[in-house]
Amino acid sequence: MPQIFRDPDATPEERRAGVVEALKSILGRYDVTFSFSESPKTDGKTVWLGNLDPDDESFETFALGHGIHEMMHVTQTDMSAFAAKEKTELTAGLINVLEDVRIDTYGMRLNRLYGVWRNCLAEKLEENGRLAAASYKDLPPAALFCTWLHAELMAREKMDWAVKFKDLLRAEVAKHLPSALLDRVLNEAQDAGNLADTAAVMALAESIEKTVRAELTAAPQATQEGAAQNPAKARFTKTLLTAQHTGSGHTHCLEGAASEEPARGSLPHVQEALYRVADPDAVEPDVDTPEEKKLFTESFYGNLTFKAN
Repeated sequence: MPQIFRDPDATPEERRAGVVEALKSILGRYDVTFSFSESPKTDGKTVWLGNLDPDDESFETFALGHGIHEMMHVTQTDMSAFAAKEKTELTAGLINVLEDVRIDTYGMRLNRLYGVWRNCLAEKLEENGRLAAASYKDLPPAALFCTWLHAELMAREKMDWAVKFKDLLRAEVAKHLPSALLDRVLNEAQDAGNLADTAAVMALAESIEKTVRAELTAAPQATQEGAAQNPAKARFTKTLLTAQHTGSGHTHCLEGAASEEPARGSLPHVQEALYRVADPDAVEPDVDTPEEKKLFTESFYGNLTFKAN
């Protein structure tokens, strides 16, 4: 992963302001409120970036790595679809994963830097023990199944973390579920990155849940016999199908359980940082005055800006 420029002289306030300015500019949304608190998420109006330390060298990695993803949700996700309603943990997990696949695929097609930022984030999450895919042996059934599917789909987009963990995740899931079922699910989900909207994601998630349920409940006698022979597999299957979702809203799928410590972890600082990602060997632009900053921003984003529908 390349080293990405960070202004060593910026104050904490400048770093926070720089991240907010960059995120607003990227998608041209200046009506969004940002908060450096809670876990990374958005309700479409506010983006929470996490309890981040701006003095830490990885501040920009976490703030922008999460922030660009949440901004994509602001412009592309129907937040009403995540309103609290009764659903299984499996269905909720599938909706979260498939929407993230759709969002990230869209972001990478708009701008290659999106994938760079997301890979940087995943690398730091793994380093800090917070990447969900790296904790596959400790994930509960629904989370394990959905993380496996997430990795399979994002590996097709050549995301580093997904390529690294997809086979390990599949092997873990295959200890509990038939390999043929995993193949059917993957085939059904293969076009998730091309779905038009959140409603299509929800329909696909519900369809996959039905596929899994039908496979695992089709032969009660065989299931009972299998349970007697392999209690651990039986518990996995039962939990996968019956665990109820108790949360509301969208959950970020890349990161595992939230750490009690502020996120530690190295991406860009405002315009200079974004410039260096595009061309690490470039001469740093002179953007000292407000007028120069405005001219630089306009020319830079004119070439690299994302374009939301």
